[in-house]
Amino acid sequence: MGKDYNRFVMRSEDITITDCATCKHNHGDVTCDAFPDGIPDVLLKPEGRHREPIDGDHGIQYEPIDNEK
Repeated sequence: MGKDYNRFVMRSEDITITDCATCKHNHGDVTCDAFPDGIPDVLLKPEGRHREPIDGDHGIQYEPIDNEK
């Protein structure tokens, strides 16, 4: 009987990374400098982007983590 290895295959479309995961303002949980009381659900969804100001962001938007330091 053959083994079903296809269940272990991961495709690039299976992985979604939100802006929050790569933002320098992220606190490592569901809070950040812009939203210290909790990042809105709309930004935690795959299509969520925080490149423009939105209500309650304290003037802080997405900035990538600086890996050069």
